[in-house]
Amino acid sequence: MLRAAVERFVTRLVDLAVDVNSHISVGKLGRVAANYRSSFTLAAEQGHRQ
Repeated sequence: MLRAAVERFVTRLVDLAVDVNSHISVGKLGRVAANYRSSFTLAAEQGHRQ
């Protein structure tokens, strides 16, 4: 049960990070991330720490 709760928390945390990355990327670069990984790449291009 604890494992499932931790997995759910980590999943939600990653989803939130991707949402933030995508929002900032669209606002600053005018580009939309194609997937989770590219959202972090775009954030790095903007100088955000990961």
